[in-house]
Amino acid sequence: MWVKRLQDFYTYHLNGPRWLLKMLMSDTPLIKLMLLTCPHEKVKEAYSQMISHALCSLAVHERHLYSSTQNKIMNGNTSYTKGYSYSLFYRNAFISAT
Repeated sequence: MWVKRLQDFYTYHLNGPRWLLKMLMSDTPLIKLMLLTCPHEKVKEAYSQMISHALCSLAVHERHLYSSTQNKIMNGNTSYTKGYSYSLFYRNAFISAT
């Protein structure tokens, strides 16, 4: 039930998914714990649904930033900077954590 409420919030308030991804990027062990090593399947599923919805909510608003963000990441700048895509920086943090 809490996942649905957060998803509804993320759909209409873009600062919500931005906050979530920023928080997760600052704590990459949490990403691994909640998505890969958590022993409770329902928790992993809820967590992944919440992240997926956050990424989809931002995608429409960030697509124009993907190219410049990818270039920044490819040049070794892996810390989020304003004006770039939260989604791609999260993706990079996820890959690094696994």
